[in-house]
Amino acid sequence: MSDVAQLIIIYGLLLLGSTILNYFIEYPEVYLSHSILEKLKIMALSKVSKIDFRSYQNIGTGEMIKVIENGAAAGTNIIYSFYLRVLHELLPTIIFSLIFISNETDR
Repeated sequence: MSDVAQLIIIYGLLLLGSTILNYFIEYPEVYLSHSILEKLKIMALSKVSKIDFRSYQNIGTGEMIKVIENGAAAGTNIIYSFYLRVLHELLPTIIFSLIFISNETDR
């Protein structure tokens, strides 16, 4: 039983470490995506404050909010889901691949 207990403790510690590591990886991603969304909404609201009141009355509050929300979501998807993901996931892969290719050609 003592042999199995040690393996179970190691397995539990590995699961705990994996959970903590996943939390530290996910927290900045979630924080960054939400902060980009909020920043884009604030930028859109500052532009809305400069439009003519008659134009605002023709559009309506509900439609204006819908346009702001959709625009902010689209901007977040463009910035976070595309550009930052490319920099975070593809760029390191490309760099490591080029390093390994250059090391192989030197031999």
